Amino acid sequence: DNDAAAIFRLQHAQAAVEPPRASEADAVEYVRRLLARARASRRAGRYEQAHEFVQEARTLAEPLSYGPVRTEVLLELGDVLDDLGRYGEAETALQDALRSAARWDQKAQMHRAATGLMYVVGYEQSKAEGLRYLALAEGLAGDDLELQASTHSRRAGIAFAQGDLEVAETHFREALAAHEESGRLRPMTRASLLNNIGMTLHARGNFEEAARLQLQAAQIEEEMLGTDHPE
Repeated sequence: DNDAAAIFRLQHAQAAVEPPRASEADAVEYVRRLLARARASRRAGRYEQAHEFVQEARTLAEPLSYGPVRTEVLLELGDVLDDLGRYGEAETALQDALRSAARWDQKAQMHRAATGLMYVVGYEQSKAEGLRYLALAEGLAGDDLELQASTHSRRAGIAFAQGDLEVAETHFREALAAHEESGRLRPMTRASLLNNIGMTLHARGNFEEAARLQLQAAQIEEEMLGTDHPE
């Protein structure tokens, strides 16, 4: 998922829970600014720097009584550990995030943790256990098109890792369609999904269509990121 979509979901989730008490409002806001810096660093491919921002945010959030911000920190920690290839640690952080989100009744954050676990466990680590989070993610998504898209994308990734290419293609296309229907499809999300569909088509032997879609994805990425981005 791209950063803008993540911010939209974060704001939506924050609106559904009680705000912090006045004495902690400034501290919570500062923690969130650190997390925003971490997301910006991740977007630029500076993953170690992002990790430093998240660790600082975690230290500051720990003594606060406002639990929802700790959920936010744990989710960002899981994401950056995934970026760094530290998958076991990412899995632990996301499990902690899921528990915290459930404790504070943060539905969107629960969904993000569940789909994150689907990806880290089922795709990055190629474990069948990743799919145990699928039913939870689907239930939490409900009628929310962006959450549905995220669920489809994670399901597709697991299917691809397992060699079930038809299922992978179906879910990647469903993810793209849900994002488009939501009216909030961002360029980098489109690029990622086009690339994933193309990769799946290539694996299925449809080389011409795969090349066309991956070229579209590369053009979007170059336009948005520039030619020097590490990815």
